[in-house]
Amino acid sequence: MRIILAFLSLLVISSLAEEKTEEFNLRPGAPDRVSTTVDGVTCDFHYKTSGGTSELWIMTLKKSGGDVTCTISRPVPPSYLVFDDFSVTLDGKGATVKSVDMQGLNGQLAESEYSISGNKGENQLLIGEKGLKRIVTPGETFKRSIGVLEVKGKTKRLKKKAPKTKTEL
Repeated sequence: MRIILAFLSLLVISSLAEEKTEEFNLRPGAPDRVSTTVDGVTCDFHYKTSGGTSELWIMTLKKSGGDVTCTISRPVPPSYLVFDDFSVTLDGKGATVKSVDMQGLNGQLAESEYSISGNKGENQLLIGEKGLKRIVTPGETFKRSIGVLEVKGKTKRLKKKAPKTKTEL
């Protein structure tokens, strides 16, 4: 009986997860951006690359409860493009970046190769729907290579305003 209840609970939880995948051509030259939205949360990827020809990339945004994961990658690695600049943000429903996992041509990127900024007191801030939002950008030692960029975040439970009573109207 417990196994059946556990299984049904997993089905309910997995059905609450939403996922969306967008394909895009990452073209060298001019700055560009791609974004996708799931259940009111948006992942926004701005980039500028150098290289010979465009490449097919994908962005997958998954939201399950309060957890959000945005993955940007080349479906057929490796990438021959060089990243001159990039930024990734999560916005909507109080979403904020909690962690980053980046892979380059030679494996895991060191934490010094990217930066998560946007906390109060830092110079690099973006204004989101409800104030400051965190942004992922190249770090001091970024070697200009991205194979997979995964940004994990959390959303806040936004409180619904109670309807006004007749005395408040």
